[in-house]
Amino acid sequence: MACHPVNIEGIRFNALTVVSAAGWKGLKPLVKCLCDCGNTIIVQKGHVTSSHTKSCGCLFSHGMIKTKEYKCWDRMKQRCYVKNNDSYKRYGGRGIEVCDRWRKSFVNFFNDMGLCHKGYSLDRINNDGNYSPENCKWSTTQEQARNMSTNVYYENGGIRLIISDWAKLFIVPYSSLYGKIQKGGFDTACEFYKKQKNIEIGL
Repeated sequence: MACHPVNIEGIRFNALTVVSAAGWKGLKPLVKCLCDCGNTIIVQKGHVTSSHTKSCGCLFSHGMIKTKEYKCWDRMKQRCYVKNNDSYKRYGGRGIEVCDRWRKSFVNFFNDMGLCHKGYSLDRINNDGNYSPENCKWSTTQEQARNMSTNVYYENGGIRLIISDWAKLFIVPYSSLYGKIQKGGFDTACEFYKKQKNIEIGL
C-alpha cells in the first residue's frame, strides 16, 4: 500500500511550481506543476524534488536556462524572497518585491525586458520601487552606480553630484578627490580643485 506523500503544494523547484497532487503512477506519487513558461505538466514528485525534472522541457529545448536573462531573473527573485541570500537585506529585507507577472513566469520577464546585451544588467529606475516592467531597464555598471541607495551626493554652486561625477568634472582621479574629502571635507576639496582647474561652478 502506498504511503501518503509530503504536501509540497506551492513550493518552487527550479522552473516548476507544484500546484497540486495528481494521483499515483504505481507506488510513485505524481504532482501537477506550473512551469515558468506557463505550461502545466504532471510529473513524478521525486523527479521534481530531486531536480531530475527542472522544467516542462522548454528551458532545455530553447537553451534559456543557461542564458544571462534567465540568471538575472532567478537572482532577482532570490534576493527578494530567499532570506539567507547575501543580498536579501538590501532587497527583500527592505520591502522590495517582484511583480506577480514576473515572479510567476520567466517568459513574461523575457518578453517585457528583451535581450540583455554585453555590459548591461538588470536595474530598477526607482531604487525604492519593486521589480516590474515600468520600473526596470537594462543598464550599464556606471548607470547602476548612480542609482545605488548607498550613494552620497555633494552639492556646490547649486549642482548636486556623486563623488565619481565630481571627479569627472574636475578631471581628477576618483581616489584623489575622495582623499581630499576625507581630510578636509567636500567644500574644501571642491574649492581646491576649482582654483587649481580654474573652474567656476554654478547654475
